[in-house]
Amino acid sequence: MRDILRNPEDKMGSTCYNNIFSGLIKCADCRYALSSSHDKRRKRLDVIDRVFYQCNQYRIEGMTACTKHTIEARVLHNIILADIQKHAQAAVFNDVKMLSRIIKKLNLNTEKEAVHAKKELAKSRARLNEIDNLFSTLYEDRANEAITEWNYRKLSANYEQEQVKLENRIRELEQGISANREDLSNAELFVQSVKKYVEITELDAALLNRLIDKIIVSEPIISDGERVQEVCIYYKFVGGLR
Repeated sequence: MRDILRNPEDKMGSTCYNNIFSGLIKCADCRYALSSSHDKRRKRLDVIDRVFYQCNQYRIEGMTACTKHTIEARVLHNIILADIQKHAQAAVFNDVKMLSRIIKKLNLNTEKEAVHAKKELAKSRARLNEIDNLFSTLYEDRANEAITEWNYRKLSANYEQEQVKLENRIRELEQGISANREDLSNAELFVQSVKKYVEITELDAALLNRLIDKIIVSEPIISDGERVQEVCIYYKFVGGLR
């Protein structure tokens, strides 16, 4: 982790900081990126301990646009590292339980619900095909004067109304089944992927961009005499995890 925390060739006060969080950190209020700054007054050996992040809109336009949302790079690094380790350990300990939790969070269909949706889709398609055949029979009956014009129009209108409803429902089911299948596949992929990081002690840009979609940082507040700041981590495909 020499290029993140400390490069032995750097002298005290160097601004050589590898911003591994670039493009990921956002302000909770204005959604602008948080940019890194180097505090030369901090006489600390590791470069990461001399770097902090602030809302870029605040930095450019001041308090009329937003507030600072300041967070130290070391604090951010440790929060994210601990969160990844926590989810990695949960996946290794019981990946089925973790996947079930994600499925519930994403409101995905369970296997039983997915089977039910597929059955309904098959039934709807069969009925739509049946209506197509009924239309052909109805047209022939009218051509042969087997039914009256009034009956023909009434039956035809009923079939058309049912046909439209079925087409809409089929489209809805197809989209839902496809989306559910993709979301479930992504959730399974995340659970298997995060297992790899159960023993990590360092972070790098490649790892972060592989796992994380965005990191939202709130403005710190004072609660019971302590500085409290919320950092929300949204993982790719599965969002925020508790």
